[in-house]
Amino acid sequence: MSFARDIAIRTVFMEASGSGAPGMKAVCHVLWNRLHSGRWGSNLTAVCLWPEQFSCWNTSDPNRLRLAREPEDSPILFSIGMMLDAAANEADFTQGATHYYDPDSVLHEPPWAAGATNTGQWGGQLFFSGVK
Repeated sequence: MSFARDIAIRTVFMEASGSGAPGMKAVCHVLWNRLHSGRWGSNLTAVCLWPEQFSCWNTSDPNRLRLAREPEDSPILFSIGMMLDAAANEADFTQGATHYYDPDSVLHEPPWAAGATNTGQWGGQLFFSGVK
Protein backbone atom coordinates (compact mmCIF):
# COMPACT_ATOMS: atom_id res chain seq x y z
CA MET A 1 0.00 0.00 0.00
CA SER A 2 1.34 3.41 -0.89
CA PHE A 3 1.93 5.99 1.81
CA ALA A 4 -0.72 8.33 0.36
CA ARG A 5 -3.32 5.58 0.17
CA ASP A 6 -2.51 4.47 3.71
CA ILE A 7 -2.98 8.03 5.02
CA ALA A 8 -6.42 8.32 3.38
CA ILE A 9 -7.56 4.88 4.56
CA ARG A 10 -6.38 5.50 8.11
CA THR A 11 -8.13 8.89 8.13
CA VAL A 12 -11.44 7.18 7.32
CA PHE A 13 -10.65 4.43 9.84
CA MET A 14 -10.08 6.89 12.69
CA GLU A 15 -12.83 9.31 11.73
CA ALA A 16 -15.61 6.84 11.04
CA SER A 17 -14.83 3.20 11.84
CA GLY A 18 -17.46 3.33 14.57
CA SER A 19 -20.05 4.64 12.11
CA GLY A 20 -20.55 1.51 10.06
CA ALA A 21 -20.20 1.20 6.30
CA PRO A 22 -22.53 4.13 5.44
CA GLY A 23 -20.61 6.54 7.68
CA MET A 24 -17.21 5.36 6.43
CA LYS A 25 -18.28 5.61 2.81
CA ALA A 26 -19.64 9.12 3.41
CA VAL A 27 -16.27 10.19 4.86
CA CYS A 28 -14.58 8.72 1.75
CA HIS A 29 -16.74 11.06 -0.33
CA VAL A 30 -15.77 13.99 1.89
CA LEU A 31 -12.09 13.29 1.19
CA TRP A 32 -12.69 13.21 -2.57
CA ASN A 33 -14.91 16.32 -2.43
CA ARG A 34 -12.21 18.21 -0.55
CA LEU A 35 -9.60 17.13 -3.07
CA HIS A 36 -11.74 18.22 -6.02
CA SER A 37 -12.38 21.60 -4.41
CA GLY A 38 -8.66 22.37 -4.26
CA ARG A 39 -9.17 24.23 -0.98
CA TRP A 40 -7.35 21.62 1.13
CA GLY A 41 -4.48 20.65 -1.14
CA SER A 42 -3.77 18.94 -4.43
CA ASN A 43 -3.65 15.30 -3.29
CA LEU A 44 -5.37 13.07 -0.73
CA THR A 45 -2.42 13.18 1.65
CA ALA A 46 -2.59 16.98 1.80
CA VAL A 47 -6.36 16.83 2.29
CA CYS A 48 -6.06 14.35 5.17
CA LEU A 49 -3.15 16.12 6.88
CA TRP A 50 -4.44 19.68 6.42
CA PRO A 51 -3.99 21.33 9.83
CA GLU A 52 -6.86 20.99 12.29
CA GLN A 53 -9.23 19.29 9.84
CA PHE A 54 -9.26 15.63 10.82
CA SER A 55 -8.77 15.25 14.55
CA CYS A 56 -7.06 11.87 14.21
CA TRP A 57 -3.96 13.66 12.87
CA ASN A 58 -3.89 16.37 15.56
CA THR A 59 -0.91 15.77 17.84
CA SER A 60 -3.13 16.53 20.84
CA ASP A 61 -5.61 13.75 19.98
CA PRO A 62 -5.20 10.92 22.52
CA ASN A 63 -6.60 8.42 20.00
CA ARG A 64 -3.83 9.18 17.50
CA LEU A 65 -1.74 6.20 18.63
CA ARG A 66 -4.54 3.90 17.47
CA LEU A 67 -3.54 4.79 13.88
CA ALA A 68 -0.17 3.11 14.25
CA ARG A 69 -1.49 0.03 16.03
CA GLU A 70 -3.86 -1.07 13.26
CA PRO A 71 -1.87 -3.49 11.05
CA GLU A 72 -1.60 -2.71 7.35
CA ASP A 73 -3.22 -6.05 6.43
CA SER A 74 -6.22 -5.44 8.69
CA PRO A 75 -9.56 -6.50 7.14
CA ILE A 76 -11.17 -3.17 8.14
CA LEU A 77 -8.43 -1.19 6.38
CA PHE A 78 -8.85 -3.38 3.28
CA SER A 79 -12.60 -2.74 3.34
CA ILE A 80 -12.09 1.01 3.70
CA GLY A 81 -9.68 0.93 0.76
CA MET A 82 -12.39 -0.63 -1.38
CA MET A 83 -14.85 2.06 -0.24
CA LEU A 84 -12.33 4.82 -1.01
CA ASP A 85 -11.83 3.46 -4.53
CA ALA A 86 -15.56 3.12 -5.10
CA ALA A 87 -16.24 6.66 -3.87
CA ALA A 88 -13.79 8.01 -6.45
CA ASN A 89 -15.81 6.48 -9.28
CA GLU A 90 -19.45 6.66 -8.27
CA ALA A 91 -22.16 9.22 -7.77
CA ASP A 92 -21.68 11.20 -4.56
CA PHE A 93 -24.62 10.45 -2.29
CA THR A 94 -23.39 13.13 0.15
CA GLN A 95 -24.21 15.82 -2.43
CA GLY A 96 -20.81 17.46 -2.25
CA ALA A 97 -20.30 17.33 1.51
CA THR A 98 -16.91 18.61 2.66
CA HIS A 99 -17.57 18.63 6.41
CA TYR A 100 -19.28 16.53 9.05
CA TYR A 101 -19.60 16.18 12.79
CA ASP A 102 -21.17 13.84 15.32
CA PRO A 103 -23.92 15.75 17.15
CA ASP A 104 -23.68 13.33 20.07
CA SER A 105 -20.04 14.19 20.72
CA VAL A 106 -20.24 18.00 20.81
CA LEU A 107 -21.95 20.43 23.16
CA HIS A 108 -22.65 23.00 20.44
CA GLU A 109 -22.92 22.99 16.68
CA PRO A 110 -19.54 23.91 15.15
CA PRO A 111 -19.36 27.53 13.96
CA TRP A 112 -18.62 26.40 10.38
CA ALA A 113 -22.06 24.71 10.21
CA ALA A 114 -23.87 28.06 10.37
CA GLY A 115 -25.11 28.81 6.88
CA ALA A 116 -23.93 25.48 5.48
CA THR A 117 -26.27 22.98 3.81
CA ASN A 118 -26.99 19.79 5.72
CA THR A 119 -26.80 17.06 3.07
CA GLY A 120 -27.73 14.11 5.28
CA GLN A 121 -26.81 11.88 8.17
CA TRP A 122 -24.83 8.65 7.83
CA GLY A 123 -23.47 6.60 10.68
CA GLY A 124 -24.65 9.13 13.24
CA GLN A 125 -22.70 11.99 11.70
CA LEU A 126 -24.24 15.03 10.03
CA PHE A 127 -22.73 16.02 6.66
CA PHE A 128 -22.56 19.50 5.15
CA SER A 129 -21.73 21.26 1.90
CA GLY A 130 -21.34 24.96 1.22
CA VAL A 131 -19.11 25.56 4.23
CA LYS A 132 -17.49 28.99 4.06
